Amino acid sequence: DFVQQALREFMVVSKEEAWLLLLKRYAALEVALEFPSSKNNSHRLSTASRPSAVAYWVKRARPWHMLPPINNVLDYGEDMRRWVSAFMPAWRRTPYGWPLTRIVEGGEGGEWTQARKGGANGFFIAIVACSWW
Repeated sequence: DFVQQALREFMVVSKEEAWLLLLKRYAALEVALEFPSSKNNSHRLSTASRPSAVAYWVKRARPWHMLPPINNVLDYGEDMRRWVSAFMPAWRRTPYGWPLTRIVEGGEGGEWTQARKGGANGFFIAIVACSWW
């Protein structure tokens, strides 16, 4: 039910192909993780370097239709890049910062423990934060 509501809300953000693909992959992640409960602490996305706008929204009970104050979109973008880089696997980071690499040295796969988080406190939060950007 949580994921269905989230997807309904996300669908109105954009009809861009990349956004819709993100939503499809998000749904697949939740299915693969068997829809973890928000009480499951092992599915909390790191708050290290998280933009203050995200904390603002979370502290106000996550109202879908209330955007947090974002005074400078460029600064918010940098904050988002910093946060995403912080919870992505080390193999995705590059000396030049952004964009993150998709190439896994030594083969396919790669370790995703820090980013593979489902439920209301997982990757969902990052998608919400992207939707404001």
